[in-house]
Amino acid sequence: GCRLLKMTVTGRAMAPYAGHERRWAGEGPVGTEGRGMSGIEVGAQAQVIVRASIGLVFVCSAIAKLRAPAAFVRGVVEFHVLPPSLARVYGWSLPVIELGTGLLLVFGLYIRIAAFTSVLLLSSFATAMLAAVLNRRETTCHCFGDMVRSRVGFHNLVEDLVLLIPSLWLLLESNWAFVGTTSLSSVDTSLLVADYLISVFLVVLYLFFVVAFDILRRAYQSG
Repeated sequence: GCRLLKMTVTGRAMAPYAGHERRWAGEGPVGTEGRGMSGIEVGAQAQVIVRASIGLVFVCSAIAKLRAPAAFVRGVVEFHVLPPSLARVYGWSLPVIELGTGLLLVFGLYIRIAAFTSVLLLSSFATAMLAAVLNRRETTCHCFGDMVRSRVGFHNLVEDLVLLIPSLWLLLESNWAFVGTTSLSSVDTSLLVADYLISVFLVVLYLFFVVAFDILRRAYQSG
């Protein structure tokens, strides 16, 4: 019969999540009990890289906003998508939600809940930016606080979609467990280090293009 793959977290087997674990780690023949998650497949590694990358972007964005929260709130009000009172509530709460969501994704906790929150946040960003573009409002993105200060344009929607699409994939591929099958405690250490290094590289690359494009756009607008 089928063998339930067991993962141990703090000394206890996580039998309730065995069905999901078999999805990512192939069931080897009898006598391969020692493989566990060390035989993790490419799909599971991709999930680690995707969630860690999105999480790190949210953490960076939240920290940038928290450096000048009042300025960010004013920026949210300037979009004129929400009534001023709701816009202020959204503006004050967003950095905290971003930070919490980012940390959950980075550490692999409540992955599906964090992915769902990520989809909601990114969808709200896309809606606000699309409204600003279509209504030709002269406002800045404030996506990373004062780090990005150019006028909102379609390039911001592209930057948003780069995060929204993998967030949707992560939402569909994850489960409701407190500790996901690709969490810090359930993935082979050597693979985990490699996955997180790839995530850091992707985030640095993403932020580089965001900032570089912002600088070039402002230079073009001022010229």
